[in-house]
Amino acid sequence: MDGQDTPETLDAALITFFKALAEPARLRIAGALAGGEWQAGALAAELGLPLAAVARHLAYLVDQDLATVEGKGATIRYRWNVARVRALQASSLDTPRTSALAGAKDERSQVLAAFVRDGRLIRFPVSDAKKRYILELVAARFEAGRTYTEREVNALLKAFADDYSTIRRALVDAAYLNRQDGIYWAGLGHRDAPLATAPPRAPRTRIP
Repeated sequence: MDGQDTPETLDAALITFFKALAEPARLRIAGALAGGEWQAGALAAELGLPLAAVARHLAYLVDQDLATVEGKGATIRYRWNVARVRALQASSLDTPRTSALAGAKDERSQVLAAFVRDGRLIRFPVSDAKKRYILELVAARFEAGRTYTEREVNALLKAFADDYSTIRRALVDAAYLNRQDGIYWAGLGHRDAPLATAPPRAPRTRIP
């Protein structure tokens, strides 16, 4: 019916996710990627798997947007796509349909049911209290301890809202994002929180 979520649209992303991790070897590879960057050869040696099989599974994870790849030739390295998985969680696990099935009657669930559909913002609330629920939801897409360029921030927010610039400003105003010299990083989420004076240092990546 028009205006209602359907099981097909809400479950498709989760089916793709679990299908990608249903193969035992691929699940082991995903677990390793979640711990840091890996080159295919080093990952194959670490897991005791044939290089050809590891390369095939890595290509599948990249194709499903569950892993990212950087570099060229011998310098190619892979890592888990944390932002994609968090966006999947936000769009598929925290929806009006799942809240209704759980019998949720709390204010947060009601606000999300009214303003978010299929993982996208229908409209931004006027009430500050309701805005906070929306901002908390979208702030979970940003990984703590790393920095983002404004272009990267916009890319994450475009998947959530058409008016992504308004959401970006609201995240900064509410201290869910800190900003300095065009660089963004995750904040604590309330205006009186002690903000960092500089962006966090990029974490060292693991390349055996």
